[in-house]
Amino acid sequence: MTTSMSDRDEYLTIIAPTVREAMEQFKTRNLGAQGYTIMGRIGRHRFSVVGETDSGDLFSGNDVIAATFCRRVAG
Repeated sequence: MTTSMSDRDEYLTIIAPTVREAMEQFKTRNLGAQGYTIMGRIGRHRFSVVGETDSGDLFSGNDVIAATFCRRVAG
């Protein structure tokens, strides 16, 4: 596979209550056929947002399962 200087990685993270539900979404959305592959481990995450006017924990500070996928796209 040849890559050009304008190729870039595109990421998609699925957040779900369980690993099973995250992987079901991967299959349901047919992400494998769209070129996505898993990036790293699937596991529990806690998300926080930092902004100029609003900062804090997302999902009420609860841990959720996050699965991140990546594909290479032109442009």
